[in-house]
Amino acid sequence: DRAITSDDAKLVPDVVLSLPEVDGLCTRAARGSQYSWGVSEECGRAASWLAAHGFDWAPVLLRRLQVRRIEVAEDEDV
Repeated sequence: DRAITSDDAKLVPDVVLSLPEVDGLCTRAARGSQYSWGVSEECGRAASWLAAHGFDWAPVLLRRLQVRRIEVAEDEDV
């Protein structure tokens, strides 16, 4: 189990997603990272907004989910 890096992104071919697909994908990813449904939906909406305005939303989401993984692991150690 290792952290995903930007080098890993070079291994995946470009994929074009619609804004609803970005929203759904990010919502599910956040929920899988143990965020509440409300926060997960906000993550999806935020990623969609970033995508709609031409920003690269994936690295932002990836970094937040990596931080969340650390937070959850620390909570389990307590």
